[in-house]
Amino acid sequence: MSPVVDSLHARPFDLPNGLRIQAVSPLETKCLYHEIFRENVYGQHGVTISDGDCVMDVGANIGLFAIRALSQRQRLQLFAFEPIPAVFDVLQQNVRAHQGDSQVTLANFGLADCEKEAIFDFNPFMTVWTSSRRDDVMGAVQPNTPALTLFAALVSDVGGAGAIPRWATRLLLASLKIAVLRQAELALAAVWWLAVRARRNRALQKHRCQLRTISSVMREHDIQHVDLLKVDVEGAELDVLRGVDDADWKKIRQVVLEVHDVDGRVEVVNGLLGGQGFDVEIDANRSAMARVGGIHMVYATRHPDG
Repeated sequence: MSPVVDSLHARPFDLPNGLRIQAVSPLETKCLYHEIFRENVYGQHGVTISDGDCVMDVGANIGLFAIRALSQRQRLQLFAFEPIPAVFDVLQQNVRAHQGDSQVTLANFGLADCEKEAIFDFNPFMTVWTSSRRDDVMGAVQPNTPALTLFAALVSDVGGAGAIPRWATRLLLASLKIAVLRQAELALAAVWWLAVRARRNRALQKHRCQLRTISSVMREHDIQHVDLLKVDVEGAELDVLRGVDDADWKKIRQVVLEVHDVDGRVEVVNGLLGGQGFDVEIDANRSAMARVGGIHMVYATRHPDG
């Protein structure tokens, strides 16, 4: 077990909309901002948040989804869960700075299908890749995907998020269409990727974290309704859903989650939510890397009389 990181080197970061947060990685933060604020990935297919709603943010990371909700709505009852202590510290700083008149509960544990502990892979240089189910995440990637496809998807998404200049994005993608330049570019990309992997492997740590269930949290805080359950837990999404007791599902109005489609998991999630009375929409076209990585967004809402 690697030693626990007590803190991350977070710095003030001004988001494009003018909000100031504490960020660990500018690149990571720009990509998250694009996904959460610009694309509103957790608010599509009829999923909404209104003033006074109860929101559960499972896999809160440094808090960008929570900040978006808090900055746009009033009097929320927000529960945010983040199991890695160093990331949780940054989450606390960010959420408390933007809490406003909302009631916020921050929890330094993860959620699963039962009360237990789990080992998380944690990379302080790329916190969004934190996972207790790394094999599931990698297993969802389309097999035998060419390096060219992976590289083009990465450039397209990072460029689209504004994390690299537009001219550089256009140049890199155009170069991939010319044989000689493509080979040179892929060779450089391979060297870069090996360097990234080496750095990641040196930095990778194992953290033993506490996990609880959604229903146990609902009982502890006497939560009688959840207007939105947002789940982004890098491969452990089905475990989180299985932590909802049958009697508590009727208290949940909307669910949005990222699903890594390994072993037909999207259909399992679809069946579980459909069986609990939700109308389910599945979106596999969020981004180029999501398509390559077998990542789907699942949106579940109830009819007013459901």
